[in-house]
Formats: sequence, C-alpha cells, structure tokens
Amino acid sequence: MPWAEPSSRFTALFEALAIEWLKAASQKAVAGLLKLSWDEIHGIMERAVQRGLERRKAELVSQIGVDEKAFRKGHSYLTLADDLIRGRVLYVAEDRKQNSLDGFWETLTAEQISGIEAIAMDMWDPYIASVREHVPQGDGKIVFDKFHVAQHRGDAVDKIRRKENKTLKAAGDDRLAGTRYDWLRNPTSMEPKDRKNFAELRKSELKTARAWALKETAMTLYSYIYERPARKTSAGGTAGQ
Repeated sequence: MPWAEPSSRFTALFEALAIEWLKAASQKAVAGLLKLSWDEIHGIMERAVQRGLERRKAELVSQIGVDEKAFRKGHSYLTLADDLIRGRVLYVAEDRKQNSLDGFWETLTAEQISGIEAIAMDMWDPYIASVREHVPQGDGKIVFDKFHVAQHRGDAVDKIRRKENKTLKAAGDDRLAGTRYDWLRNPTSMEPKDRKNFAELRKSELKTARAWALKETAMTLYSYIYERPARKTSAGGTAGQ
C-alpha cells in the first residue's frame, strides 16, 4: 500500500505509536493493548530497528562496554556491546562465548577499531580473548569494571583473614574470630561501637589489616580523573607493600 512500508499493513503513524509503547512495555503487553498478534508487533519492532541501523553512520566509538545479559530461566545469556559515550546498544549476540563477541568486530571498520580507546568489561576470559585477537594493543585498552575488581580484592582479603585467623586461634588469639563481614563493609555504615573495635583491628600489625589497607588504597584509584595523581597514589601503595 502507498501508505505503508513493504511487508507492513500499518501506517507509519500507527507504527510510531507502537514503538513508543514498546519503550515502556513488553511486546506481549503492547500487542494486547493494540489488539495485534505477537508476530505483528514483533514485525513493527524489527522494521524500526532496521530503519535505525540504516540511518546509523560509521562513527568513531571511543569507549565501548561489553557485558552479558541473562534471560529466561537457567543459564541463557546474550552478549551486548554498547557505545558508552552516546548510550546506545551497538550489537547483540546469543551466548557469552568468544565467537559471540567476535562477530561485533566484523561490524566495525578498520578506522573504527583503531579509534577505540577503552573497552569496559568484567573478567570473563572469552571476552578478553576476543579483544586481544581483534583489537590492536587490546590488552592496554581493557578496563575491568569496578564491581568485579572490588569483588576479587575482597576475596583476597578474606582468604588472608581465614589463614591468619587459624594461626592466631591456635595461639589463643581470637581477635579475627567473627570479623569476616567487617572487612567487607564500609566502616562508615557501622555502629559507633563496632566502628571503634574495627579501627583497632585495622590499625594493628595483622596481615589482614595490611591487605585491607592495600585494597582500600587500590579502590581510591576509581575516584581520580587525571593520570598523574593516580599513578602517584599507585606508586605509594606499591612502596608500602
């Protein structure tokens, strides 16, 4: 029909309405409200996505985010690549294997790949391998997200605490008994009494206290904007190890 795109039986205005509603609700919900079948509403969505892709130019994308998204029940995942500057999804693929992300690099030009400055991701080995294989100097452009870095550092502190607690208890010293979560919490969220007791522990000569201090110093790096002061803090932390 002259007022519709190929394979569509709806006006552009009606499809625009459906797309606006799809931004706030599921395909099933919008189909029910507009009295359409799931296939019809899915077709509207697919045509809108295709129009958007056709309008997209081969722009430079300096900062990319790579993440996995769980869906359905069980271990079903999608791999997503995002433009962190413009806040938009660039690529979606099934699963979270290396070849799931490999396909993304094929959608970029050589100029776009060389223009990548940073790739934020978690510490998932298949994603790391994909970046190393397809992005020049990829290792130097990977930025591990703060949550996973903090998790690994917290696990390291707890590992030291468990080992040291075992040694201390054998000598009749129970200072570290029951303190597992104290080393993981923010001291400012503690009750005054607990905060005072924890302050005594973290100022002690214990290996756990030293590991905790190194972890806290490392996490302050995320608050820096400029490289020089961050390197100065990092060097100071290394010298104190």
